[in-house]
Amino acid sequence: MEFPTLCGPHYMRLLVDMFNKVLVEGIYPQCWKIARLALLEKKDKPPGLPSSYRPLCLLDNGGKLFERTIVTRLESHLERKKVISRSQYSF
Repeated sequence: MEFPTLCGPHYMRLLVDMFNKVLVEGIYPQCWKIARLALLEKKDKPPGLPSSYRPLCLLDNGGKLFERTIVTRLESHLERKKVISRSQYSF
């Protein structure tokens, strides 16, 4: 299920307006830059050692959605302008 289906047309309009404002003003919201750190314990490792944990950084969903939107727009633009070589694989 795609995001617009989940959030409805009212919230979709708010997101579009917010993303466009970020692009026009060039100001990336501070809350989208902050990651929350979660430590996942590795199996069969002693819990007292720092190496017994795997770090996982959790980013804000708004920032991730904005970045995904930019990537989609950029890829579409580059494909239309035929800038990307056929031998290009991802970024």
